[in-house]
Amino acid sequence: LAAAGANDWELPTFFELLSIIDFSQSGYSLDRDFFSASYSSGLWTSSETTGSDTEAFYLRLSDSLLLSTGKDSNFEVLCVKPDDFDYLQYVSEIQRFAGKEVSDKTMVKDNLTNLVFTMDYQVEVNHSNASAYCEGLDYGGYTDWRLPEVKELFSLIDLEKAFPSTDFPDHPSLKFWTATSCALYANCYWFVDFEDGQFSYAGNNNLSNARCVR
Repeated sequence: LAAAGANDWELPTFFELLSIIDFSQSGYSLDRDFFSASYSSGLWTSSETTGSDTEAFYLRLSDSLLLSTGKDSNFEVLCVKPDDFDYLQYVSEIQRFAGKEVSDKTMVKDNLTNLVFTMDYQVEVNHSNASAYCEGLDYGGYTDWRLPEVKELFSLIDLEKAFPSTDFPDHPSLKFWTATSCALYANCYWFVDFEDGQFSYAGNNNLSNARCVR
């Protein structure tokens, strides 16, 4: 592809495509202010399915879901132009996750995003209780904890890994709530599954886990 005076366009990774998803919309995942609703079904990413060279991830535009399918399937393409920042090289050169213990509580800083997460997490709670848990948490000398947004929590994911799909220390292969509501129906919220690195949505009364961020 040669466009806008450049010929180094490429297929985006899922993380790059994720950056332009508007999770507040239903029926069409992309920001309508910048991307017209001309894309109909799904958009390919360059991110391959873990352990397979014949499958890759695509974004289903009707509900913002990340799904995996065979590379011989037909979806649309939105190209991206790389900048000079080598994300993978940068990640390989830093100590991404650094733990700090205060008053017998361990906090983990993500040096890529500067977000700080609790090492402890709440097990099997509905979304209302997960949100209340984080908002009322006094942990490591801080009280400004909250549930992470879906893009914040998904930033921990490494799609080349599974069981769990992250390098976050001692992270279980479980589903975790986010603060981001979905637009498909009332009391619907996104969660991230650290077993396979995918995300989806569920109603408030479903049970999942909660790890807090500040």
